[in-house]
Amino acid sequence: MFAGVLLSKLFLGKERIFILSATLLSAGLVIGFVLSTNLILSMVALILVSMISVSAFTAIFTLPHKLMDASIIGSSIGIINTGGTLGGFLAPLILGQLIKIGGGSFTMSFGFMALASVLCGLTVVFGLKKGAE
Repeated sequence: MFAGVLLSKLFLGKERIFILSATLLSAGLVIGFVLSTNLILSMVALILVSMISVSAFTAIFTLPHKLMDASIIGSSIGIINTGGTLGGFLAPLILGQLIKIGGGSFTMSFGFMALASVLCGLTVVFGLKKGAE
């Protein structure tokens, strides 16, 4: 609901800016979480990461309706879901290897998640074109 209100009232027609802002903010909060030595600040950062990253996710699902022909919206959402499923499969493998390389430290894994968030935002802003097939 939070993301829907923001997208329909403040960021209508500016979804790419919203997604980039949300992904950059999420990445910053993940880094803040990693560097924090205060339990309360760490918890607040994780809660905000959850809220903001879900907002970006919601905005990404509005893009097919704005970028694609109505006849292929279902297929484009299927491609988005395929990417999410692939990420859900690969993420534990990648993160596990980064933890192993880091000697049990999760710092590299969280850094990877922050980097992935930034790359997602940049891909949406610079990689998607109207009418792309």
